[in-house]
Amino acid sequence: MSDTHAAANGTGSTLGQAMRAVDYEEERKRREEDRKKRPATADVDKILEARKASHGPYGNVAAMAQALKTIMHSVEGWNKLSPTQQESLDLVATKIGRILSGTNSHVDHWADLAGYATLVKNELEGVK
Repeated sequence: MSDTHAAANGTGSTLGQAMRAVDYEEERKRREEDRKKRPATADVDKILEARKASHGPYGNVAAMAQALKTIMHSVEGWNKLSPTQQESLDLVATKIGRILSGTNSHVDHWADLAGYATLVKNELEGVK
């Protein structure tokens, strides 16, 4: 590497080394802050166990929801729906999977279904 090239990209100078050190330290601090914001693995494991009890095994829910979505997406009427309607129906398919795979009396499942329908109703009525 020529001295001119090294000076231009900062690799041959003390200033360049200092800049890389500052960049490294800033990146290290950013990553440390990100780690503090994320839940610990043990917390995630607890959440997943709780969801498995109320929602059922994730693989079962996913398979059922994807089967329902495949059917919905394959009909001509799907392309006539707004993005809100499409997303609401996709989320309803997931909720149906959770209801049939997990605890069918989990109130949140049913409240979410009503919520998705209400969002579409509001859109159709022009409610913001």
